[in-house]
Amino acid sequence: MTAAPRLQLPDGTLAIAIPSPNRARMLERIVGEILPTCDELGIDVHVSDNGSTDDTPAVCRRLAAQSSRFHFRRHDPPIAIERNLMAALSLSTAVYTWELGDDDCVLPAALVEVARILQSRRPSALVVGTSEVPRDDAIDLERPILPQVAHLAPSAYGPAREWRNAVDLFGEKFYNLPLRTVVYRTADEL
Repeated sequence: MTAAPRLQLPDGTLAIAIPSPNRARMLERIVGEILPTCDELGIDVHVSDNGSTDDTPAVCRRLAAQSSRFHFRRHDPPIAIERNLMAALSLSTAVYTWELGDDDCVLPAALVEVARILQSRRPSALVVGTSEVPRDDAIDLERPILPQVAHLAPSAYGPAREWRNAVDLFGEKFYNLPLRTVVYRTADEL
């Protein structure tokens, strides 16, 4: 009996963008958990290090050595928080970019679900439920939050800046999640 083929997105379909300042332990834990699945699915991970003075540069070098799908850029001296977010987003050349914070816990199952949706549909955006990593860096993988994903139909809310407000309402109304992340068409946002 042969195993079913694993899902893999065409190159350039989805990338994850993470701005990070001085959060080496969280970044290593979060990216370390999802990187093997990103490799399997064909998802690039981009980190914009905002002049971290902790071990973030070394963590990024270790992650880059583990996977050709991990990329990072360091800003030294640091830049404004908003500029670092835009720098992280600008590293992506994928059709869709998933904007994550360096304290957003995304389980591999959520990556698979997002990849499945992107492979079968071409939504304007996805709202993905996540959990925040507690400040002690503990991700409880024994009791994970199951991914909750909702998609917005193409052109349902117009340009990205218009649907971002709709995404917030959509997420709160239907999922009542304290944290939501957004996967959007890169060209719509930048």
